[in-house]
Amino acid sequence: MLKAQTTVIIRLLNLGLFLLLPAVLFAQDQELNSEAVPHNKQAKKKEKYQLMADIYADYLRALPDYQIQLGFGTLEQANKVIKDFRALADRDPLFFPNKELKLTFESPTYRVRLQYFADRIEAEKAFSELRKIFPSALILQPGSREIN
Repeated sequence: MLKAQTTVIIRLLNLGLFLLLPAVLFAQDQELNSEAVPHNKQAKKKEKYQLMADIYADYLRALPDYQIQLGFGTLEQANKVIKDFRALADRDPLFFPNKELKLTFESPTYRVRLQYFADRIEAEKAFSELRKIFPSALILQPGSREIN
């Protein structure tokens, strides 16, 4: 009788181990997969961000980017051009109200640029007015838009 009880207990333990073993293995498998999923999602997010950045850069490159360089020279000369332009804009509020004035340094000179015009015609109209005030002004070729 004792031998029969021992055999039953051993069979029950074997059956329990047999039933629990897949659950333990499945839990370990789930743990590994849960660690891999965030890494995979992170990689997909990076790909999406890169794709969005590329689309935005293409969009910026497609925008018109005619600029008028008002003057160049030393920092004092560039600041004088900026001061003259702002004084002119203060006197006439409609004088290029939506154009950005940008000071850049391209060795060995500073450059003051009025940017960005929608097309060549708009740039030419502005240039004809600005040339009277800033004799060294010139229209820059398209394709000079900086994309970071």
